[in-house]
Amino acid sequence: MRKIVSFLIAAGIGAGVVLYNDKDFKSVLSELGLKDLFGQSTAASSGARPSGPDAQLSEKMQAFVNCNNRVNRAFRNNFESYAKLYEARDGGNVEDTPFVSMNHFSSFKVEVYEQNNEMSKQCADELDKAVAAQPVDADLDRVGRSYASTLRTLLPVVNDIDRYYAQKNYRDDAMKQGRALDAKLRPLMTKLAADGDEINRLLTERTAGLRDRELVAHEKARGRDADWHLQNTMIVARRAIEDIEKSATGKQPTLAEVKAIEAKLDAAYTAGVEYAKANPPADPARKPIWFFVEADVSRLVTAVKEVRRTLETDPASAKAISDINAAFSSYNSLVRNYNLRANLGG
Repeated sequence: MRKIVSFLIAAGIGAGVVLYNDKDFKSVLSELGLKDLFGQSTAASSGARPSGPDAQLSEKMQAFVNCNNRVNRAFRNNFESYAKLYEARDGGNVEDTPFVSMNHFSSFKVEVYEQNNEMSKQCADELDKAVAAQPVDADLDRVGRSYASTLRTLLPVVNDIDRYYAQKNYRDDAMKQGRALDAKLRPLMTKLAADGDEINRLLTERTAGLRDRELVAHEKARGRDADWHLQNTMIVARRAIEDIEKSATGKQPTLAEVKAIEAKLDAAYTAGVEYAKANPPADPARKPIWFFVEADVSRLVTAVKEVRRTLETDPASAKAISDINAAFSSYNSLVRNYNLRANLGG
């Protein structure tokens, strides 16, 4: 059974990115004896599956995608909340005042129901397996080993931090242990974040060509069907966000850049909508994924248009960056819905 290979979720200006699940779910459905999500037999849909080196690379990357989407983002977000709380506590604010409560840090858990760092440990274990798997990818393997090692070193530190703040021990020692734990935490988080950024960059590079080849193979095998329009739109959406992120690095994206991004995204969305209208699902109970994510794509198109409109009317305003981050948020919502539908089978 082939595992998921993913697209990237964007986290906002200055933040890391994550991946969307370009899942080879047809191989899973085939083993279950079901039809694929587009009402066709799995045999008819097999032409677009990755094969040879692409299949190996897709499977290898899955561990990196899983860690990136779940663990890396969680640690970044948790550290941001922790840093605000640490600053408040270290400034002598040891009471639960409204200011401190507003910046409340709960824990470094990946999910609230995590009991024993099982998600982080699974991430590190899966990275070890991926690094050992073919094909050899020197850069990806190197950063995978580093990320797994740093993560394992980090876990006992964040566990101590979680207990320290949960038990409010800073009220007993005037933040003495809190400062010591913080000194251990920050270099590890810096290393983890740097490795996470490198994983993001490498995955972006490798998945771009892979997805293009899969889309071409799909069109040859099945034409521009619902699956093709879905994947094409997801690819274009991802590149729209990447292009906005690149153009916004160190400067505001130009109106011309955003217009070009908008045109490509709107064209892909319009083509998908027109295909869906002309080809309604034979069984309303088994709609293609497109019908579930179409509204999310529409919201992303609208968000990108809002970026363009602000650049046309008030390019110097802070609203431009706010609109860009709103576009990132819209993309993330699209990705999460896509991932949910792909994993649940539509």
